[in-house]
Amino acid sequence: MCVIVPEGVFHILNLKHCFSFSTSTLRFKIIFGFVLITVPLLLILICNNWYAMKVVCDQVAASNKSIVQLHSNQVDNILKDMEKYLHSMAFQDPNIIYIGSNPTTTIEDYVANVNLSNKFQKDVFEYSYANAIFLYKPNSRELIMAPQQQGDYDEIAAKLGDILKDPDICKQLVNSWQQFDLKGQKFLLKLTDTGYETYIGVWVNLDDLLKPIRFLEFSDNSQVMFASSKGEVLTKNTTVHPSKTFGRELLQKALTDSSKPYTILKSENDGADSMIVDIHSDVSELYLVVVLPVNALVEKLTAFQRVVYVTPFAAAVFLAIFLFYLQKEIASPVKKLLRGMGKIQAGDLTARIEPSKLSEFNSINNAFNNMAHEVQYLKNGIYEEQLRVQKAEMKELQAQIYPHFFANCLNLVYSLAQVRETELVKQLTLHMVRYLRFMMRTNRTLVTLSEELEHISNYLSIQKIRFPKAFDYNIEIEEELGTVPVPAFILQPFVENSMEHGFCYREDLPFYIKVEARLNTGGDEKYISIRIEDNGKGFPPEIISEFQTEDYFNKGFDKHLGIWNVQRRCQLYYHSEVKISFFNNTGGGAVVEMALPVSETALGRDQCV
Repeated sequence: MCVIVPEGVFHILNLKHCFSFSTSTLRFKIIFGFVLITVPLLLILICNNWYAMKVVCDQVAASNKSIVQLHSNQVDNILKDMEKYLHSMAFQDPNIIYIGSNPTTTIEDYVANVNLSNKFQKDVFEYSYANAIFLYKPNSRELIMAPQQQGDYDEIAAKLGDILKDPDICKQLVNSWQQFDLKGQKFLLKLTDTGYETYIGVWVNLDDLLKPIRFLEFSDNSQVMFASSKGEVLTKNTTVHPSKTFGRELLQKALTDSSKPYTILKSENDGADSMIVDIHSDVSELYLVVVLPVNALVEKLTAFQRVVYVTPFAAAVFLAIFLFYLQKEIASPVKKLLRGMGKIQAGDLTARIEPSKLSEFNSINNAFNNMAHEVQYLKNGIYEEQLRVQKAEMKELQAQIYPHFFANCLNLVYSLAQVRETELVKQLTLHMVRYLRFMMRTNRTLVTLSEELEHISNYLSIQKIRFPKAFDYNIEIEEELGTVPVPAFILQPFVENSMEHGFCYREDLPFYIKVEARLNTGGDEKYISIRIEDNGKGFPPEIISEFQTEDYFNKGFDKHLGIWNVQRRCQLYYHSEVKISFFNNTGGGAVVEMALPVSETALGRDQCV
């Protein structure tokens, strides 16, 4: 039987409130006070460590940037000297002027070529950073070149032949230094137009430009390189340490961001942080980049870092000791009290709490024991009610699909197929699929009223195909009610009862079922009036009497499971009693009317939640 538990006892048994880590609990207050003291201290140590590292990085970056700037200026001066050399040769050397302004088949032209080749051979050793100096004739594609090493002649000549055959590229090379690749190495190329349909140019290896700066000591594992504005590394690493690799997009962003003196990037090969210090060349689209491992920069702060790292662990140990003290003196008596409450909630009303050493907890324990003694003779019917609801819902799910109904439908499909009524077979199959799909959607407890009525329409359409001349139906719904959410399957039991218990063959007219949904107003509230009526046998008097009494909803529910389940689910969803009326029409047939509460918000919704 169900009993009423006193309000004070109910609050004691509310273990969710007792076990929740609320801000009003004693444990929270103590831990919060401890954290309030220790966390600021830890934050100060961490911020101090961060600031010290930042100062070190700033100073290292400033020092290295000065060195990088100095060498970048030297590289720019070398490139500018080469440009001056090209201009002076283009407009002052008589051999170049003669070659460009006279035919190539004369002995004088041959002599001029030899003299120019000897001149290039002499100058290429004077300009040690130039890997090759050359003269190119676009019309005849003739190349006069003097390389630093004779073994490189064929490779450089072939590469220049591929590059210089494009007039557009030649124009770009006249305006600025351009980067090219040869056997995995990057080179710079620059041309000067002589004005006599010839170009004089210089070929520079980028790795040679880095040789002076690589002898400088930045730090352990440091790396010096040239990079493009697109984040591409243009020179090889010549140090004994493994080179650092970075994503091209990250390196490009670091190089093009001039707002910071340096950038910290994470290496792709070892995951370590590295400092990127770069200077952009004034002569070409090059960046001189120095990569410095952060660990090497802050190695003198190792001891300080260890203190910062150890401090949180020391604080954690201190906190554990402090919490152990709280556990023993305060939390343990509270746990005993909560454990006793848990036993009471689990149904063990004989549970009692032992006396405590603290007078405050001893008074609480005595009060709890007295209340537990008072409720020992009470019985709680909440679990019985929950089991009843769960059993009803389970039986409702089991009763939703009737095997004989689908067997009859399949037999009808077979019969229609034999007489080749393909259109009826299609209609029947389609309605069965829609009907079954709706029945299988057990994960949705709410549907729109239009979806519920469409499901009923599929069911009645199947019956219409089964009894084409003996049955008919009609469904009417006001347009604004289509999107109102309702519990699923609230109309199906009544319609199925009409077909199962009210169906009868009549000679004058077919058996007829009508379902209509209207919006009505009762006082200040609006509600949906749903009416299901037929012209069949009607309700027997004893059934109507049973429906009109409350005994039907309070006692066993096995007899009319579907109707009981509808009433129960509507009560849970609307949080109020839903009125369901059963009576017979004056002209014969059964009528079921339902009044479902509806709000203005539900009427304005676009879809069911």
